[in-house]
Amino acid sequence: MKIRSISELSEFLDGELSWRKKELTAVKLMLGSLRPHERRAMLRAGLCLLYAHWEGFVENAATSYVTYVSNKGLKYSELAPNFVALGFRGQIKEAGASNRPSLHTELVARLMSDLKDEASLSPNTAINTASNLNFQVFEEVLCVLGLDKTSYLSKKALIDERLVRKRNEVAHGRYSEIEEDEYLDLHSNLIDMVDLFRNDLENAAATSAWRI
Repeated sequence: MKIRSISELSEFLDGELSWRKKELTAVKLMLGSLRPHERRAMLRAGLCLLYAHWEGFVENAATSYVTYVSNKGLKYSELAPNFVALGFRGQIKEAGASNRPSLHTELVARLMSDLKDEASLSPNTAINTASNLNFQVFEEVLCVLGLDKTSYLSKKALIDERLVRKRNEVAHGRYSEIEEDEYLDLHSNLIDMVDLFRNDLENAAATSAWRI
């Protein structure tokens, strides 16, 4: 993924959103032409698709932003703490899993001496949605990116209960009936959420929020 400018980031995000919105709109339009038993099946399938586009967009959009920051070739000392933590994630995990003071000291020594080095952020492994993008996991994604979670707090119950939990029920073969009004409301809210996430990423890039 070659994203070196804000315009390239915006172009990528536009493309990611465009095809996803078209697909979800197609499902929404089809509902009106189906017989009742067909509509019930389509609503269940549509719920899984809503979740797929929620997880897929968040993961791909977040990765594109990390790629944008990574391609700047900045030193750790020039980056905000969230990106410094991302660059040292492997060493932090190793030291955190051990009671050995030597590893802890080694980590601190590296942090003190390596901040002058060019950052290595590994965009392809930076974001982990755990194939279960509930609100807690989404909060961690926002933390990695250095984004404020405040605007999303009102969506916690919607994400956890109405989207993720019901999607899991359907995906694991359990019968969970989805009402059309509920589906349409989820569709509308999901579009709002991905639009907000996209705007937050673009604003972060435009304001150099990645810089210390």
